[in-house]
Amino acid sequence: MINKIMKGFKKNKKGFTLTELVIVVAILGVLAAIVVPIYSASLKEAREAADNANERALRSAAALYVAENGWPSEGTLKEWTSSNATEWQTYLTDWPERQQDESEWKVTIDGSAKKIDVTVVQAGGSGD
Repeated sequence: MINKIMKGFKKNKKGFTLTELVIVVAILGVLAAIVVPIYSASLKEAREAADNANERALRSAAALYVAENGWPSEGTLKEWTSSNATEWQTYLTDWPERQQDESEWKVTIDGSAKKIDVTVVQAGGSGD
């Protein structure tokens, strides 16, 4: 009896059968189907978190500007974008990029309303 079982094991020592390979591929496919959506969701959450952190950094830099220079005069808007580096270089090392899309950040310091707005604008366009 044991000899028959041992012969069966020795017979399959040359490689894997087609059935075994199909089962392994099916298992890998199921695992991939589970992991890919989880990875995509995690990536989206990470991009949102990065954008939230960048928005807070822009607000903090603008608040620092106001603390050092005061609010712009009544009826005046101070706008920061990636293109006017001389305005914000003292308060930020680099201008942050949006992670979720191709749009850009725009910071508006409003002297009339005494408020700081951080908005998203289309690259090279106007705000939304």
